[in-house]
Amino acid sequence: DGRTELDVLVEQILRVESLTDPKDPTYEKLRQGIVPKGLSSEKVKLAQADVRAQPITTAELCNRMIDHVADNLNREINSGYDTVKVNTTVLNIMAAILEKVHPKGEAEDDPIALEAYRKKQREMMDFGGARLVIDIIGCKPPAPRMLVEAAIDFGIEMLDLHNPDVQADMLEYLNNGRSDQFFFNCREYLIAAEKAIVTERAQAAKGAGSFEDAYEKKQRFTMGLVELLRLFMEGHNLAMQDILRAQPENKKDFNLLGDVVDLCSTIAKDAQVLRGLPTLLL
Repeated sequence: DGRTELDVLVEQILRVESLTDPKDPTYEKLRQGIVPKGLSSEKVKLAQADVRAQPITTAELCNRMIDHVADNLNREINSGYDTVKVNTTVLNIMAAILEKVHPKGEAEDDPIALEAYRKKQREMMDFGGARLVIDIIGCKPPAPRMLVEAAIDFGIEMLDLHNPDVQADMLEYLNNGRSDQFFFNCREYLIAAEKAIVTERAQAAKGAGSFEDAYEKKQRFTMGLVELLRLFMEGHNLAMQDILRAQPENKKDFNLLGDVVDLCSTIAKDAQVLRGLPTLLL
């Protein structure tokens, strides 16, 4: 029907309470053998085999899922499943839940739609989602790239359209004097991206490949990180601007603003290449 597996999973999570509530009207009728119009009799068998004790809420489920990621960072658990893939899927689900209520186009200016989105962002923040993003990016040793990329996407969704509450929660966490590794890892990602651009341009100049293709494949991660850092500061958030420039509470300072400027300068150094980049990468 055009929906992806992730779409269906998100829908199930958002209506998990009715799917688990023993007092749900549809469930009660099916248990009694009453089949509402449009449902097959097979649903009766499923309902009678479905012994519910108490409802599970979407909030409880999301909270458990985020806790699972936080508790198992850089730790493989003996579950028979790939922990990194499970954690990545959890983050993709959380981002998709936010995306479902994300106002687009003209709806961004609709106060009701915007508040519904911000409410959902704050829910994710209350589950620990905003701080989890910082923990994953600041993991030591660095978390697998696919997990970090999923965390960046989730963080962007939590901050998009300027949510000052999420910004404040992240700022408080970054200010606790134990965020050195987050800033160190961000700097390493940005420097590595800058070096990769220089290398790829040199190879392209020798006819070894297309710079645009290499850029598009390898730099999505970096551009996502830059967008996340931009959203940290959106709305002229001076406190966030300051902490991305210097971290007096930490043992060492990292000037991420300077690193982003250096990266942008490297990207824009070759005007000919810059003009040839796809619009989304400018």
